[in-house]
Amino acid sequence: MHKLKSVKAVPRSLYTLKLAWCDGRVDRVDMSDVIHTYKLFTPLRGNPKLFRAVRVVDGGLGIAWTRAMDYSAESLHRLADSQRQTSGETSQRAESGCEWITFDRDFARFPGLKWQRPTAPSSS
Repeated sequence: MHKLKSVKAVPRSLYTLKLAWCDGRVDRVDMSDVIHTYKLFTPLRGNPKLFRAVRVVDGGLGIAWTRAMDYSAESLHRLADSQRQTSGETSQRAESGCEWITFDRDFARFPGLKWQRPTAPSSS
């Protein structure tokens, strides 16, 4: 079982959290896909003040923004592991000249990676 020690929204990054685990591990997790996929998280979309209000709950077993809007530590740990693997792939893609489309400005930390924010489709 994975338990969180602390959570904090990463400044100047739209949906990224810095997680400190009780075992000493520290992760950065991009929550963009979660927030834009599940209706439960609709209030977080475009609401940085609410996103920054995240806190650890249930003795480290999860995080929450409100009583009804939470996410388990186990799910966060799996997401962090998945993104860590993707981070290595991101470095490789930066070297090959690929461009990423993402809401997360945190990709700016990868030197040489071309990225841009998605735009809404134009209505014709």
